[in-house]
Amino acid sequence: MNGLDVFKKYDLKVAIFEDLDKLEFTEEEKLEQIFCYGEEYKKYLIELIRHSVNCMRLKYENNTIFIAGALPIRNKIYELWLLPSKLFYTHKLISIRILLNLLYLFEKEIEWNRLQIYCKNTFIKFTSLFNFQPEGVLRQYGRNREDFFIMGKIRWTR
Repeated sequence: MNGLDVFKKYDLKVAIFEDLDKLEFTEEEKLEQIFCYGEEYKKYLIELIRHSVNCMRLKYENNTIFIAGALPIRNKIYELWLLPSKLFYTHKLISIRILLNLLYLFEKEIEWNRLQIYCKNTFIKFTSLFNFQPEGVLRQYGRNREDFFIMGKIRWTR
């Protein structure tokens, strides 16, 4: 068994679902809910996936670790998003490694001038791993009126 065998346990696929309305998650896959609960959250997730580019889903033993994608805002500006399941925290190192590679490929393949992320205070350090810089505070933006932060990354080309 070599060091690469650990990756065979993980299944990274493009998250384009044949029937988005039938998207289901097991109990272990319940995603950290950002804006709403239950069926409303499922509708939000379906729309997010439907309008995103480069949407990916990482699975381990048939359970989702995360779904991530890039939502085009306007010409060459994308909002990146990550929906981690509870398994994300027990598979943190492999998830970060895969996300770094996905971001590298995205930045290389897609013509972009700006990438942005909205996150809670607890994720600022996490997003800085991907070279995002804090740009501002969104006061009482969260569902429980918690503050969010906008993090940005600019491509400086002429």
